[in-house]
Amino acid sequence: MKDSASAATCATMTVELGGVLDERAAAKTLARVVELSCDDVVVDLSRVQQVSDVALAFLAGGLTRLASSHVVLRGLGARHVRVLQVLGAGSLVEHERSTAYH
Repeated sequence: MKDSASAATCATMTVELGGVLDERAAAKTLARVVELSCDDVVVDLSRVQQVSDVALAFLAGGLTRLASSHVVLRGLGARHVRVLQVLGAGSLVEHERSTAYH
């Protein structure tokens, strides 16, 4: 997990993920977003090679409950965008940056 802004300038933060988004990675990502306490957070999944539906649902559920931040997910494939829409978490998707099927 890599952050592309410092805590001192925390108006907008990007958390970049790679590899596999499983339940453990989703829990760590959610904890990181909560600890950042930024106004705007982008979770960039464009380098993730495999996404667990259960992990995505867990992450989305936690992110939608964050009242203090505006969070979007970047780099999801069409299938996972649809999963989020079915879960009622479609507002998390950064639509113009969605990529092909993961």
